[in-house]
Amino acid sequence: PKRDWSSDVCSSDLSDVIDWKNRSQTLDRLAAMRSWNAAFDHDGISQRLDAAMVSADFFSLFGVRAEAGRTFVPQEHSAQGPAVIVISHTLWDKAFGLASDVVGRTVLLDGRPFAIVGIMPQEFQYPPRQALWVPLESIPAAATEERSIRSVSAIGVMRSATTLSQVRSEFDRISRALEEEFPASNRGIATTVTPLADSLFGK
Repeated sequence: PKRDWSSDVCSSDLSDVIDWKNRSQTLDRLAAMRSWNAAFDHDGISQRLDAAMVSADFFSLFGVRAEAGRTFVPQEHSAQGPAVIVISHTLWDKAFGLASDVVGRTVLLDGRPFAIVGIMPQEFQYPPRQALWVPLESIPAAATEERSIRSVSAIGVMRSATTLSQVRSEFDRISRALEEEFPASNRGIATTVTPLADSLFGK
């Protein structure tokens, strides 16, 4: 059966997303992401690029594979893991001229070296206009933010035979439970669930 996509379009925090993932019975997968305007340095050329920090389920949620190389493996979703990135087809073209030996090269992001482990196919562009992706959990400042700092968004895929109304009702219940458990950070915080197409193109 065809799956329907849903996305949380309101900023949240990683702790909430983890709680949603652990408690939800209506979503098959749930991933977190955080936008990042990164300083990208390669061969002495510096530029600012739209990047995304993404959690472990991000690429598998879309069912997409790298065009060259691979996406992230579990040990890379850790502050102790290697510093790695996956780049877009567009960045591969513009920065590297579609060179065949890009996988394995090292670039600088905000002055820190990262190894390129994969290149995504041209048709994969989510979030829109992203040039590269980094494991969210490998960036300590992003992975350890306090629950009250809402800089993360989430995207999920609904289980088969589940309706959007059921997802919204469940997330309302989870939000109320989190409000009771964490009143200092979650009081008055609601969760908005909307189809991904509506989020991207408007309704």
